[in-house]
Amino acid sequence: MRIFAISDLHLEYPENQEWLNHLSMVDYQKDTLILAGNISDSLELIQIGFDKLTCRFANVVFVPGNHDLWIRNNTFRDSFDKLRIIREMAKQFGIHMVPLHLHGITIYPLFSWYDYSFEKPTKALKMIWMDYHYCRWPENYTPNHITHFFLQLNRDYIPVNHTNRVITFSHFLPRIDIISDNIAKRYQLLFPVMGSALLDLQLRQLKPSIHVYGHHHFNLNIKIDGIRYINNALGTPLQSHYLSRKLLCIYKNKY
Repeated sequence: MRIFAISDLHLEYPENQEWLNHLSMVDYQKDTLILAGNISDSLELIQIGFDKLTCRFANVVFVPGNHDLWIRNNTFRDSFDKLRIIREMAKQFGIHMVPLHLHGITIYPLFSWYDYSFEKPTKALKMIWMDYHYCRWPENYTPNHITHFFLQLNRDYIPVNHTNRVITFSHFLPRIDIISDNIAKRYQLLFPVMGSALLDLQLRQLKPSIHVYGHHHFNLNIKIDGIRYINNALGTPLQSHYLSRKLLCIYKNKY
């Protein structure tokens, strides 16, 4: 049994749909895929992604990203309503959005958002960051409210009451210092919308050996305070010169 990780499929790009179509139909039939958010803002493309991945893997574990919760029309009341529909769709396809217990391993999907705990947003960021335009929340909801809503969805899993090895994953970053200094200098404007320090406090209660995250389109693998943080984003076709654009095996055993 192997566990693979990928995030940020962004199936709105035809090249990424081709990447998905070319994944082997036989090589991963006994394996598990961690999918760390951002399939597409299109519900139709999310459904296509679910369908194609469940045909290829024994298990798929998923949390939504910010793009998955964008609303470009009046189909949904708000982004929480779209989340509800995505969770129902995932259940229909057999996609796991709750902890998955395997052979000595438990994978915990952690819902999350950003709360400006990394840095305060600038006016420039609010103009260019599309979540401000395409995510729709109840009146007077702040990023802090949204973050606490998502973290509350994870609290039923804490504390751990088993002896399995733990792998956690989220779409958003649990800490800002996992970004290398070279990357950080170029993308500091985006720090406020990268994630939440509260997420790291929560995931550490689960005591994982590995935490997979998405959102940040740079392939990173770094160990901090006993946890290995891994990002493996498919990203956009224009990012192919610095992204591997491959599945990453993060765990395997004899089963």
